[in-house]
Amino acid sequence: EIDVPALAVRLRAFAARATARVSEIGRHAVQLDSEMPTDDIEFPPGSVVDLSGGSRGERRLVEISMNNGQRIIARASTGIVLRNDSAATTSFIERPASQIRKGEEVCVIGPGFVERARTLVNVRATAAAEIREYHLQVASRFSAIAGDSVNERLRVVVSLMREPRVSIETARYWVDLNDELDKPLHDVVPHAPHDRETFMRFTGALGIGPKLAESFWLWAVVAQRSHRLRSGNIFHDAFRGILTDPHAALASNRNRSDDIRALRAMAEEHVATVAETRSLEVT
Repeated sequence: EIDVPALAVRLRAFAARATARVSEIGRHAVQLDSEMPTDDIEFPPGSVVDLSGGSRGERRLVEISMNNGQRIIARASTGIVLRNDSAATTSFIERPASQIRKGEEVCVIGPGFVERARTLVNVRATAAAEIREYHLQVASRFSAIAGDSVNERLRVVVSLMREPRVSIETARYWVDLNDELDKPLHDVVPHAPHDRETFMRFTGALGIGPKLAESFWLWAVVAQRSHRLRSGNIFHDAFRGILTDPHAALASNRNRSDDIRALRAMAEEHVATVAETRSLEVT
């Protein structure tokens, strides 16, 4: 008990207010699911965007550090998206990671970019539509191959794929598309090779160009199979193509022109200035 009456009164008053405040805090229910953050709150971007793909086949990597704390780790030959300030209007260009320099402005296609892009482009719907288009291309081109039977045409395709040799039975699954073409779009699944190298050889044997084949691989195969939708490296190449070659993107996706324009406008928000670059050696 404090003997000084005035001090005792003040301390008791302070204790009463503190007790009341603690009680209020303890009873407060924060409903994160129902209380959405205001628009002016920015979620922190992923600090590291790994585009190295595990660095298989290439020992030399490049680390690009941004002035906002983000870092990109990529193969020396990986195309990086830059804002082209020399153009009259906002545009983006592509340059190998090894040629990126301090002070340049890079569009960081990382988790934050992909998360925003998912609100503009329905990834699952886009993937399903690309699978359908891929199947139509395969069916059309396979039927045009010389041969009196499916087996004869399969032998031609397998021969054009060269080594390592693929069995006819394996290739048969890739062209057995009648059921898939009749399915509702949301039920369709890709009949395609599981690895990129075989996929590119197969599409090449059918006469599908490398750029279109790469788009099919990213959107029709990888996007459908992968659950890592937040990882920048999965869709980096697809989004890079939309940003740096908008005319080609619009030409092949006329029904998604609004989405593509919105995506390009959104990319401006993910531009950061390069603080430094350095080479990394994979051991």
